[in-house]
Amino acid sequence: MALLELLPGNYVASTTPAEREQHDALHRRLKGGETVQLAWEPIGSAHDKGGGGHIALYLVFPDAVNSLSIITSTLGSLGVNILRVAAFSTTTGIAIDTLELSAFEEAHAEQLKARLADAALATTPSVGASLDAFDGGGSEGGGVAAHAHTHRHSAVRFQV
Repeated sequence: MALLELLPGNYVASTTPAEREQHDALHRRLKGGETVQLAWEPIGSAHDKGGGGHIALYLVFPDAVNSLSIITSTLGSLGVNILRVAAFSTTTGIAIDTLELSAFEEAHAEQLKARLADAALATTPSVGASLDAFDGGGSEGGGVAAHAHTHRHSAVRFQV
């Protein structure tokens, strides 16, 4: 099933073609194993009015309770300013997020991946099992499947 079919209708209106391309690639990689997939790239330059030399961070991972809070608190503790957030959840319980940041480095990526992976492991017995459960429509039990079920097709968008 194509990623766009799993996301809410406002996903296309809230994201750029480049963001959707990144999300799709990360979503395909997620099925290959690692718990958290992320990528980042500069947007604009210090002389460009559009981006101002900021960083676009793309995240795809099994959604977990408080995952957006984990992302924002981790970045805040590293001194990274968050300028824009577009956060979505698929019908299968996968978080698809884009953040515009003041800065981002490899060390930040490692800390963020570790924190999100810990959250996913704390709420599910295994990522593979949770992804299988999502493909079957989720469950009303505890953990990630229930969280994904109650927030199907959810979207959050913040801009500063």
